[in-house]
Amino acid sequence: MTGTGAGGPTLCWLAPMLGATGAVPDVFEKLAPGLEARGYRTLAASSAPSGRRRVQEQVALLLGAGRRADATFVHVYGGRSFAIADLLSTPAARRSAPLIGYLSGGSIPDLARRRPAWVRRVLSRFDLLSAPSPYMARFATDLGLEAIVTPNPIDLGAFPYRRRTRLAPHLLWMRGFHAIYGPEVAVEVLARVREVHPAARLTMAGRDDGERAATEAAARARGVADAISFPGFLGPEARLQAIEGHDVFLHTNRLDNTPLSLIEAAAAGLPIVATDVGGVPDLFVDGEQVLLAPSGDAAALAAQVLALLDRPDGGTGLADAAHAVVQQMDLPVVLDRWEATLADLGVRRPGGAGRDGRP
Repeated sequence: MTGTGAGGPTLCWLAPMLGATGAVPDVFEKLAPGLEARGYRTLAASSAPSGRRRVQEQVALLLGAGRRADATFVHVYGGRSFAIADLLSTPAARRSAPLIGYLSGGSIPDLARRRPAWVRRVLSRFDLLSAPSPYMARFATDLGLEAIVTPNPIDLGAFPYRRRTRLAPHLLWMRGFHAIYGPEVAVEVLARVREVHPAARLTMAGRDDGERAATEAAARARGVADAISFPGFLGPEARLQAIEGHDVFLHTNRLDNTPLSLIEAAAAGLPIVATDVGGVPDLFVDGEQVLLAPSGDAAALAAQVLALLDRPDGGTGLADAAHAVVQQMDLPVVLDRWEATLADLGVRRPGGAGRDGRP
């Protein structure tokens, strides 16, 4: 992706940008075009399906046209992907232009606990660290570093808000079929809910990351296979239709940071029952905006679903409060914050404003 942004500073974005291939779009796929529309120039890599090819294209951009960038953004993930941040930040840190690390993925704090020296060494190369939640920012503090909190953006206009005054036991689960997302827990939650609401049903949407067959087997073993649909990965339009067609959003993750799926559900007015992992309690307040339960505890999650279904207001109080939270994540609001941050780093487009709002 290469932009025009006539006359403005050039921003280089390095991340797996796979939205066009059917994967969940990276946050940079919203930030880069948004800032480009405001007058910045854009250089970005990579959308290559192969992980190795993506890294090759990122390095090539960094050592080529990206050398002239006024600021470079690197999306920093945990696990084995942290090595990519190590690789990319090494040459980028040798330049005078600001280097910005965008912390993502709930596994980074665990990596920092296991290999603190490596994580501290890599992250200290960045001129600025940004985290989408206080949860991620706190781990940087534990390493003696500092991170600002800038939420992941959402286009609120793409998610019409629907108030549900009465809830049907129609549950939606959206994540990849991987052990860290607890898909088998969702099956058990449905089974327990059906003991009270026999007509309850569950849609489990997401790509197969190795656990779908086991999840389907668990559904058969619990006798709820006929009440679960598996539509696979949903693109933006189908995802919105799924949100509109259900009354409860179920989140069973064992590990998370600031899940986009919860933000989208809140944007559309879908009441949420979720695990209290990672940055979720920082994102929403239990009992006021969502209902939370411990990770892996299907009985507690089912009890929260049943409590939600029994609420006389149909969950509108929770949903309205959660929607107020995500209004601060609307794309124009987040772009304003990034423009101010860039200006504070000396990267200012003509007519742009600083953090205090003054040109």
